[in-house]
Amino acid sequence: MKTRSSVRFLTCIGLSAALLLSSAGCKNSQKNKNKNPFSQRSTTEFSNYDDYKVDVNLTVGNGKKAVLTAKNNNSDTVTWGEGYILEYQYDGDWYTVPFGEKGGVFLHMGYILYSGTTKEKVFYLDDQFDNLPSGHYRMVETMNQGTMETGIKTYTLANEFDL
Repeated sequence: MKTRSSVRFLTCIGLSAALLLSSAGCKNSQKNKNKNPFSQRSTTEFSNYDDYKVDVNLTVGNGKKAVLTAKNNNSDTVTWGEGYILEYQYDGDWYTVPFGEKGGVFLHMGYILYSGTTKEKVFYLDDQFDNLPSGHYRMVETMNQGTMETGIKTYTLANEFDL
């Protein structure tokens, strides 16, 4: 009779220990799942819309196809290129997403946006970045406003989106 009680007691202890260990493992896997995948904090400083007056809208769809539409509401000409920076929000802070193995290469191409006109730029995030996790992102663009005659000012702006 005593042996049976001892076996039950040891079995209960063993099961309790197994339960504790498995719950600790779940916590660690949950912690790793929510871990920030990027380490470089963003240092981007943005321009005031009233200074550049360009409306920029970004939509990201299937296959991570991104379409950026820009409308110049200013009297000056605006120019910008293919390059951009992608940032990821984690715990309220922004982090720069490094380019993937095949990324970081952009065509040396410029877009000209005359006053009152609209342009579209289409690109695929998968062409530049490897295995982007789900989350909240922003695409950072730099645009130049003005001409050599009027002087050129550079502005930095961003559009946020979710994957």
